[in-house]
Amino acid sequence: GKPSVEKILRMDVAIRDKECTLIEDKMIVRATLCATAVYMSDIDGKLHTAEFEVPLNEAVLMPDANEGMRPCTRLFVNKVYYKPDCDDDGDNRFIVMECIVGVSAKAVCDYNLNIVRDAYCINRPVTVSRDNVVINKLVAESKSRISSKDVLVLPEDMPEVGRIFNIT
Repeated sequence: GKPSVEKILRMDVAIRDKECTLIEDKMIVRATLCATAVYMSDIDGKLHTAEFEVPLNEAVLMPDANEGMRPCTRLFVNKVYYKPDCDDDGDNRFIVMECIVGVSAKAVCDYNLNIVRDAYCINRPVTVSRDNVVINKLVAESKSRISSKDVLVLPEDMPEVGRIFNIT
C-alpha cells in the first residue's frame, strides 16, 4: 500500500529478541533484525517509512562448549548496505539490504574447588605439590534497563516538525 521508492534517505537496523542456546561445540543464536527505512517516493515526492523484521538464526562454533554452560553474547550491527530494486512491473517496490552482524560470544561455567590454604604436620614432613591455575574472579554481574524521558528543543531557525519517523 506504500508508493514506490525513488531514493532511500536513511536505513536504521537494530537487533531485538536475542536468544542463545548452547549445544555440543556450538552456540545457536536467534534474533530479529528490525529495519526502518525512510525514503522519498517517486510518485508524490513525499517522505515515507517502511518497517521490516528479518529473522536471524546462526550457529557459532565454540569448541568445548556444552549444554551445562551459560551463554554470554553480544550482537552488533557492523555495516548495512541497501538500495531500491525493481519488481516485475519495473517499479521500485523492493529494498535490497545486506547487513553484516558481529557476534561476541563466550560460554561460561562455574566450578567449585576445594583448595588447601595451609598445610602442616607435627610428626612427619609434609610434601606439598603445586599446580598453576588461572582464576578469573567475577566481581559483579548486572543487567538493567534505563528509561529516559527528555524534551528536545529545536533551534529557532529550524522548520516545524511535521512527523517523527524514528528516534535512535
